[in-house]
Amino acid sequence: MRAAALLGLLAAPLAAQEERAPQVDCAAGDLTQIELNYCAALAWEDADAELNQVYRLALTRAKVMDETMALNDVEGPMTTEDALRQAQRNWIAFRDSACAAEAMLAAGGTAQPMLGTLCLERLTRQRTEDLMIFGEIN
Repeated sequence: MRAAALLGLLAAPLAAQEERAPQVDCAAGDLTQIELNYCAALAWEDADAELNQVYRLALTRAKVMDETMALNDVEGPMTTEDALRQAQRNWIAFRDSACAAEAMLAAGGTAQPMLGTLCLERLTRQRTEDLMIFGEIN
């Protein structure tokens, strides 16, 4: 399943959830499945925002590394920045495929969107940690 299809699975329930449950207390223990799906999506949005911030910092670090290598007359087949961008594109494809597969554990059920979104959040947080190490941002 492509990323667009996975996001399609998530978008419809989210739209309905926002209309019906705009003030969900995600810390409450008695949530409906729709509310659980909604809360999982909120957590993923937070994780994705953090990832984007850390990715920008890692790109800045990569550019500095490239400038340093250029000053030392070190050339390679690609820049550190280009390598990082390609790695990120590859990671996104992996994440989307892995989470689409994981969501299939509840195929056709009301928990399917939540499983996919929880996977997106988990892998996104892991990638954020990886980028923090790359960018010496920890």
